Amino acid sequence: MNAPDRDSGAEEVVRGKDSMRPGGKSPLLRFTWRLLDGDAVREFYLFELFLLEPGEEKLTETINTSMSNTSDFTFKKEDHTLGNMLTEHLKQHPNVLMAGYKVSHPNVPEFFLRIQTDGKVTPKACLLDACRTILHSLGQIRTEFTREFELRRMVAAGEQQQNGEHGHGL
Repeated sequence: MNAPDRDSGAEEVVRGKDSMRPGGKSPLLRFTWRLLDGDAVREFYLFELFLLEPGEEKLTETINTSMSNTSDFTFKKEDHTLGNMLTEHLKQHPNVLMAGYKVSHPNVPEFFLRIQTDGKVTPKACLLDACRTILHSLGQIRTEFTREFELRRMVAAGEQQQNGEHGHGL
C-alpha cells in the first residue's frame, strides 16, 4: 500500500492489531490513526464505534431557542444509515416543517438531527412516530424476507429430492 502524499494532510491508517482493551476486557480489533507528520495519534477499538460506554447517553435532545418548535438531537454511535432513514421518514410526517441531519466528521460516530414542527406536536413526538414507522417497516421486510427464503429453500429441497428419485446424477 502506497503512503499518502505528505503535503495532502491525509491520515495513515494502521489496521489489524489484536489486543486487549484497556481494563483487561475481551480482545478487540484496534485501529490507529496517525497524521503523516507523526504529531497526532488516535487509537480506538472497533467496538467503540457502536457500543456505548457506561453512563454514555445514546440520544440527547436540545431545544433550539433561536427557532420556534425546533429541537436538535444528538445520536451517539450512529451514522448516515440511521440519520438518512429518520430524516426521510420525518419529512413525510404531516406536522414536520423541516428535518435534516449532519455527520460532523467521518471518524466520529455521531450525527445531529434538527426537527422543526408546526407546533401541534413536539419534535420529540414526531421523532418517536418516525421510529415506530421505521420499526414497523423493518418488521415487514423481515417477515417477507423470511417467507421468501423458506419458500426458495423448500423448492430447492424438492428439486434435489426429485433429481435423486429419477437418477439424474452424473
